[in-house]
Amino acid sequence: MRSINSVEQLLKSTNYANPWHTVSTPLQQALNALEFSAERMNAFSSERAIPRADVDELLQQVRLVRQSLNEAEIDVELKRQLLRQLDEIDVALTNYNLRGADGVVTAMNASVGFVVRMKDKISEVTSVKEVNDFLDLVIKLETIVTRAVAYTTIGLPAIQALLSSGQSVAQ
Repeated sequence: MRSINSVEQLLKSTNYANPWHTVSTPLQQALNALEFSAERMNAFSSERAIPRADVDELLQQVRLVRQSLNEAEIDVELKRQLLRQLDEIDVALTNYNLRGADGVVTAMNASVGFVVRMKDKISEVTSVKEVNDFLDLVIKLETIVTRAVAYTTIGLPAIQALLSSGQSVAQ
């Protein structure tokens, strides 16, 4: 469980201007521990329902962040990509009652991956409230999903994607 807290603290970090190696080393350690833990917990975990109130709260936050991002004065390409991520989260949450948590997990993993991939662009605008609101939304989504879904369902695909990309996460 410390590994999950480590990843959460790394994602909550508002100082994206730090060199990548200061994030990659603890991230690599946390991902390795999570991969091991996910495999062990798979036998004991199952999906639990995400409370409707949490889904509604997240949907409201998605809409507020979308509205503020539309008005934000940031790089057009970054804005477009942030809005695309919000659309994925919105669709997944809207369809949660029909399709279950798979879509929400996929949207969450895509959003976390987006933040990691776009670290450099995001670090240039971390002082922009709308970007921080997006990051807060991703953290809240991750927190709610981890309470509802087996750790292997959440972590293993993301961890495997990072570890099997042909490059070490530390790079």
